[in-house]
Amino acid sequence: MTHPRRRSKQLGDSYPRLHLSGPHTLVQPDIYPRHLKGGQSVACFNVLDVVPSYLIYRVYERRRSLEAAEFLHLVFQEMDVPRYVRMDNEGSFCGGYTHPGVISTVVRGSLDGRG
Repeated sequence: MTHPRRRSKQLGDSYPRLHLSGPHTLVQPDIYPRHLKGGQSVACFNVLDVVPSYLIYRVYERRRSLEAAEFLHLVFQEMDVPRYVRMDNEGSFCGGYTHPGVISTVVRGSLDGRG
């Protein structure tokens, strides 16, 4: 523990990395739940375009998959569809964990909830 470990260079040690060439290459959506005075909870949806650090956000009363899909639809209308989207593991984006195999509205790309 008093000396740093030497890393062995093996074939499996290198991981592929994204090469961000400019705006709209990688965006990262997320949800930030907040509680207002009086106890009401709201969901603050936001998307960060990584290269220029451009942030878009919108507040919704609920944090369901339909709100996540609507938000991303509005974002992609404003900034165009990026090359990569790094999704959060929140249930609104991924489909949730209570029902295995459920694909979220966001992943299906549907705003009407029917797939």
